[in-house]
Parts: sequence; C-alpha cells; structure tokens
Amino acid sequence: MTIAPNDVLVEMHWHGRPESTDRRRRLLAWSRYADTPRQLQIELTADGTDYIAADDDEPSAEPCAIIRQLLATDPGQTTRDLLSRWPAASPRPLPGVLNRHLSRMVDDGELSRMGEGHRFEPYRYRLVRSGEAGE
Repeated sequence: MTIAPNDVLVEMHWHGRPESTDRRRRLLAWSRYADTPRQLQIELTADGTDYIAADDDEPSAEPCAIIRQLLATDPGQTTRDLLSRWPAASPRPLPGVLNRHLSRMVDDGELSRMGEGHRFEPYRYRLVRSGEAGE
C-alpha cells in the first residue's frame, strides 16, 4: 500500500449549532501552497444546489453585547447562568465558545471574575465600572 501526500486538506464545519437553520459553513484549509486561504465562509444557495462565498460577520460583537446586557441586569452570573438566560432570538454559543468570550473580556478589562473556576465554585462575572480593576 502506497500513501500519497496531500496537497490540500479542507475541513467543513457548521457556522452555528448543527440544529440551526443557518445555511453558512466554515471551511478550514491546510496546504503547502501559499495561495490557499486558511479560512473561508460559504453559504448554500437558496435552491440548495451550490455554495457561494458568504459575508464574514464579526464573530465576537453580538455575543459580547449580549453578555454585557445580561450582566448589567444581573451581575455575578456564571457561564451556566448566562447560557440559561441567553435570548431566544440569538443563537446560543457553545459553553467553550462563551468561556473564550468571557476570558477575552476579562483580559480586556471589561469584566471582573470571581471564584475558583471549578464546579463547586464556578467563575462569576461582573461588568467593570470605570476606575475598577479586572479580575
């Protein structure tokens, strides 16, 4: 049996959750060719016969705005609390994705984080008021 090297490797992932009706997909590519785009977002056409390049939206803008809104009304929430209160009109992120947004917001000084980060004492998040330090 002879194994041949691959010139291009492409993975296709859902843009949102698998059960969503979103017709967009995200392609990730690895290649030895410099011209190969590393990421591309595509969308299934209305008739469902072909894919076209889709507009790339800002991935962190909407979740961060929702996080700010939820923490403004009820500070001290955990990741699980935020997910359970997530507005039905917006796609709910996976817990790992939400945790990355929360960590980035803590690093940027937008949120403070309390707790040990384990199941008996999960992280709790609050909006940082002006003049207040993060974490």
